[in-house]
Amino acid sequence: MAFSLASSLIRCGTFNAADVACSYVFWSQSEPPDIGKATRNALTIGRRLSRNWHHELSDIEKEAIHQEVLDNVKNYNTGSLSNGCLMRISSLAIYSVNITSKQR
Repeated sequence: MAFSLASSLIRCGTFNAADVACSYVFWSQSEPPDIGKATRNALTIGRRLSRNWHHELSDIEKEAIHQEVLDNVKNYNTGSLSNGCLMRISSLAIYSVNITSKQR
């Protein structure tokens, strides 16, 4: 997931929550062996993303997927104590190390 976040940051040039959500969903659909239950619950959506999802999906479709992921988190993971966010946040820290406060 850290690589998915890094790829999204490079692709978009900034943090784009909808693009990150789609990137995570695509990763989860690759059937990774180390995906946890909370992550699987959050990223299971009603459609399959193709390898070229970032070119094929409109911004509206990406936002809809992002909303579906947020809804999944609310419906299935409100009591989760997982530490997954700690494992993937490093990409964001590395990306933003030289960003000024005006660029944020």
